Amino acid sequence: FLRMLRPPSDKVLSPSAPPDATKAGEQKSTIITIILFSSQLEMKLKEVYGNLLATKAYKWKEYKSDAMGKMAELSDYYTGKQALTKVIRNEGLVSWFKDMGDEIGSLSYKEVYAAVTGRKIQHCIKALEDVEQFEVIDCNFHVKSFLCEVRDLLMQMVRIVGVKDEIVHTLKAMTDMSYGWEICKEYSNAIHARVQANPTTVTLLRGFFFKLETILDAPYRRMGLSCNFSKISLVKEYYQSNLLSVVTNILDIIPTSIFHILSQITAINSEMMRKLPSEIDVDSIKEFSQPDGRFELAKLTYRVSIFAEGLLDLDNVKIGDISLNPRHLLCDGLKGELYCLISEVLSQAVNFPLSQDVSDDVLVSIRKDVIKHFTALAKRVDRMQVALEYIQDFIGILGLKMWSDALSRIIHQSLNHEVKKYGERIEWSTKLKQDHDTSFSTDQATTNSVTFLGKIVNILLRLTDPQITIHSRECMGWFLDDGTEMCGKAMFSLLLKSIGVFGLSSLQHLISFRILFELKRFSKYYSGTVNQSAVLLEYIRDGLFPEWKTPEGAASFYARAVSNTERFALPVMTCLRRLGQLQLLRKMIREELWHSSQLESNISSVLLTFDKALLDGIKSAFHTSSHGSIPKENKPIIRDISQILSSNGVGDPLSTIFILSGPLEGLPELLLVFVVSNLSKLSFDTDFGSLVRLNKKFPIDGWPIVAGVSTLLKQFHPSYFKSLLAYFGQYIRSLLETNVTVEDGSKSKEPLISVEVVNMLIFVKQLGIISHIPTRTIHEYIPQYLFDIILC
Repeated sequence: FLRMLRPPSDKVLSPSAPPDATKAGEQKSTIITIILFSSQLEMKLKEVYGNLLATKAYKWKEYKSDAMGKMAELSDYYTGKQALTKVIRNEGLVSWFKDMGDEIGSLSYKEVYAAVTGRKIQHCIKALEDVEQFEVIDCNFHVKSFLCEVRDLLMQMVRIVGVKDEIVHTLKAMTDMSYGWEICKEYSNAIHARVQANPTTVTLLRGFFFKLETILDAPYRRMGLSCNFSKISLVKEYYQSNLLSVVTNILDIIPTSIFHILSQITAINSEMMRKLPSEIDVDSIKEFSQPDGRFELAKLTYRVSIFAEGLLDLDNVKIGDISLNPRHLLCDGLKGELYCLISEVLSQAVNFPLSQDVSDDVLVSIRKDVIKHFTALAKRVDRMQVALEYIQDFIGILGLKMWSDALSRIIHQSLNHEVKKYGERIEWSTKLKQDHDTSFSTDQATTNSVTFLGKIVNILLRLTDPQITIHSRECMGWFLDDGTEMCGKAMFSLLLKSIGVFGLSSLQHLISFRILFELKRFSKYYSGTVNQSAVLLEYIRDGLFPEWKTPEGAASFYARAVSNTERFALPVMTCLRRLGQLQLLRKMIREELWHSSQLESNISSVLLTFDKALLDGIKSAFHTSSHGSIPKENKPIIRDISQILSSNGVGDPLSTIFILSGPLEGLPELLLVFVVSNLSKLSFDTDFGSLVRLNKKFPIDGWPIVAGVSTLLKQFHPSYFKSLLAYFGQYIRSLLETNVTVEDGSKSKEPLISVEVVNMLIFVKQLGIISHIPTRTIHEYIPQYLFDIILC
């Protein structure tokens, strides 16, 4: 009591406090030791005494009945009528033992007669001792043992008489800790330090919490004396919630300690333990036994089991009217620690600067750093999962499920934070709503990414920059001009190991929101700037009409069109380049998810079948319904199956419709002029299977432009696609006619095929492949024999 009221940190109340922090910590540790052991003693004493009070009547009746029975047996014994006995009848002893039995039967344990009963029992014990002096009894060993047993029963009855309710009140007064209401919070750190040093301290917390509960007695007594009972429940709730916060703060050290042990297990598994091969030679068994490492693992898991056992021992502890749920506290604490640990690991993994230099050497250096950090992240994630799986049986939790839930919440919060920059918001599912949150400090008006998910997207965009790299659809990756791979399937496989399926799927969603942002920005630019030159686009359209006819003065017409729309070239190129780059990244992520699904779950056929059946049902309901809309009961199913299909890599991301935009007049004509103006800057590379830049100064790459054009046209009516294909066919015909060489006033039988014609045919072919345009549709505008002859 005196120590608690004189904390070492209080110089006013404790003038004799130790001058240095070390002695103050030792004093706190001593006080905590006294309190923990004394509270354990008090708890056990209360339990024992409570059991005595509860069984007082039953034991009194049992002991009295046994004593009376033995007296009756002794009385019958000296009648001499029992079989197999050779005792001479003794009327005096018969009468005496009978009277003693009646005397014992008249005893009462009630507190009113406690003093009289005690004296009567003492007289009975003295009388039983005196009767042994008779020679008849003194010579009989069996009778003396009977009398000894009766005296023992009477002594037990004396003890039962001494068990009174006042002792309970005395114990409550002695164990009251209401004086420590404020000061007990200062000793939380001391308890944490003791628990970390000695895990068995957890087993003493049960008694300590029972002692803390006595703090509520004083407020309850004051409320009982108060005449105003209207706000008693509020006062109770206030005191109980404050005390519960103290208790949970003390218990927070258990999951923290468990995760400290988890990090040690992770280190041992990665540094000391060797993985066992599928087959081991007899001579190598000793080498793979690794007794030192396994002994360390055994000690650490034993400490974990002690923590879990001590916490789960708090099952019946109550703080006022609130019952502690130790398993819930353990799971919540572990989830919180795991949440912080994963957040820290993911943030550190992508926390490295990206140089803005556009040279090849810098990009190669960035790729090495990225692979190094992602490889380290994948190894650390794998080790943490193994360690968590290793200890889950010792603490009775589902470790891998807890890992998956924590990682999903972190990724979802990161995604939600990144999406806010684009003016969008993702609705949280009930399953992912938790108290834990990761704080990100940034200005929402900026586009700089501060979460690990946004930084990963920035890294991928840096490695796949179309101004520097070349995308090869056949090689499934991005390369430099000399063939050095910058980003490919290996990179996305490494990402899958690092952030899992949910992380890779969320990465795809974030890229989708970025595409949506680019499309909205282009639509705004087109409506505000390009529409001001609607007359120019109308002039181009009139000059190209009809599409089946070659324009007059085709070469000069296309040259004028390119020159007049030159101010739109850079914004259009930037938009198409970004759209194509982002879409190709989504395509690579989908393919990685698809391959992972095929290897691990192989449920793609089931998903595709269900998806087809669902679409057929929706189409049938759509056509049969009077209002022509999707039934409400199907909308949740559509949303869920869409998420499942996306997570399994099913579907083509290039077919996604992101916005419902109104018609943009002149868009096919603008895209035609843009493609025509850049055809001469490209050439087909057979190694990459792509149109590549002729000069490094040209900030353009073939496949991103193709994907960008396809994505942009997917947002509008299919007639836009057909118009553009018709313009492409018209342009090819005009070039073929223009390139017919004139020799001696006559036309050459074999016209020269220009680079623009070849590039245009390749562009159209790739556009049809990536957009899933049927070949017959393309051949309506460009004859098949041109592809066969020129691209053979």
